[in-house]
Amino acid sequence: MSTPYPPTSLTQTQTATDPFMTHLQSLISYAQVQKAVLKLRDQKQLDFEELTDYLTGVTAERDRLAALIQGHVTSSGFGIGAYLRDRMEAIRGADDDRTRVEKMRKLDLRIKELQDAVTTAQETSEAFNEEVIKEAAIFQYAKESEMRELLLSLVEGQIQMYRAAEEEWDRVVPVLQRIRVDV
Repeated sequence: MSTPYPPTSLTQTQTATDPFMTHLQSLISYAQVQKAVLKLRDQKQLDFEELTDYLTGVTAERDRLAALIQGHVTSSGFGIGAYLRDRMEAIRGADDDRTRVEKMRKLDLRIKELQDAVTTAQETSEAFNEEVIKEAAIFQYAKESEMRELLLSLVEGQIQMYRAAEEEWDRVVPVLQRIRVDV
């Protein structure tokens, strides 16, 4: 099966388009990797937010217990769950104040651990975000430079191909004009 183009035109077209197409494929691959990195960055941010929410809940529980020990607030002021928990402890016969003090001590330790974890998660999230931004800027600069070179190369290849095609037609047209067709 023969090709409709002369071999030189086909070679010139491939020479012009193959590097361009290869580079486009690498850009697509990089974009997919960058998408995965952005998902990872979002996950780091979600981890930070979830730790912060958990810390807020633990701090609220400690504050509730402190208010109960000081006699400022009744347990029903903090919701049905807290009220039921207090009633269950009372039914078990636990010493309310001693249990609450011990629970507060454990919550204080947990709060300290969570504060450290939140700080670490925030620093990690911010550092990760900064690195993603730096890498995106570097990639953008490199991509613009490479695309400019590749497009110039593609255009140059296209110009060479059309010049070769023009030369081919300039050679073929006189031959076609000499052909006599009787109708």
